[in-house]
Amino acid sequence: MFSFKPNLINIAFSIFLIMVCLCACSKSVKQKYLADQVAAFELSPDGKQIAYADNQGLKTMAVKGGKAKLLLKLSFLPEQWKKDARWPVYISTKIAWSPDGKKIAVAAVFLAEKKSKLTIVDVLSGDSSIVDHAGYYEALAWSPDSKLLAWIAYYAPIKLINGKYRLQQGRQELLIGSSSSSGHAIYDYPRMTNALAYRLSWLPSGDIAFSLNWTQIGLMKPDGSNLRAIPAANKPGNRTDNWMLRWIESPDGTQIAYSLARGFHDDNGSLWSYIVSDGQIVKVSDQYRPLDLAWSQDGFGIWFANMGPGPGAPGMRYNPRPPHQLHWISTDGKRHR
Repeated sequence: MFSFKPNLINIAFSIFLIMVCLCACSKSVKQKYLADQVAAFELSPDGKQIAYADNQGLKTMAVKGGKAKLLLKLSFLPEQWKKDARWPVYISTKIAWSPDGKKIAVAAVFLAEKKSKLTIVDVLSGDSSIVDHAGYYEALAWSPDSKLLAWIAYYAPIKLINGKYRLQQGRQELLIGSSSSSGHAIYDYPRMTNALAYRLSWLPSGDIAFSLNWTQIGLMKPDGSNLRAIPAANKPGNRTDNWMLRWIESPDGTQIAYSLARGFHDDNGSLWSYIVSDGQIVKVSDQYRPLDLAWSQDGFGIWFANMGPGPGAPGMRYNPRPPHQLHWISTDGKRHR
């Protein structure tokens, strides 16, 4: 029978293997510095370039590294970052790369002018056109053919009140436009609101998915027709405080996963999937308040982080504070890890 007896040779060989593994791991997780003071960034559709806004403006750079190319100067940087930290510029900046990789849309707040600008930039030539002005932009999304851009905007003035910049009352709209045409509204929000899960996506089917309110996702055609709402649950009598925490479309755009809060003091939350083709709603998981969501690339599973069960604050039966739990679950809810 084989038996292992520790000796100096075995110990030395074990140390050698450990050092080899450590070296291999250190090489695989090597980090690369690209830029600092970055307000927003997005990878190109082919994954070879990154677009980002820093303290000089909108730039592009190869993911492998190299010299960054300045495409557009953003005048709110850098001095206003230092002087006007009362406005969350890093949150206000939005970047969206067109699916064909030829154009970049960037929305940024210009505090000196007390408004935001939405600009489309040609990646190769650097030519740019301002397509809209607003108080604030919430989300941007390109059409699958890269010809049109959709955006959610607050058309309201920015004022300095009690030492803080604040967005005043106005109108909130979902619009569609392009670099050669001004935007036109396809949906008017009943009132200005700051929903927890504001997102906007243009699905391969041609439908536009957008945050409709605190509890629903809206789907409509680009001309504003055929508006339908994805309900917060597939049963009547939903609670008004059953707000939607997150939602995200599958890689092929055929499903939309979304998570619900189920009320602030409820035992748990829930994860659902909406089938775009037939409107079917499937309950995927009943874990405690799923937070961040991500689809697996094959579209057969969903990654999500969630709050764990208590103890939390008085009256809560879950724990809203880190550490949270990371899960993967198949879209039919049958496999879970």
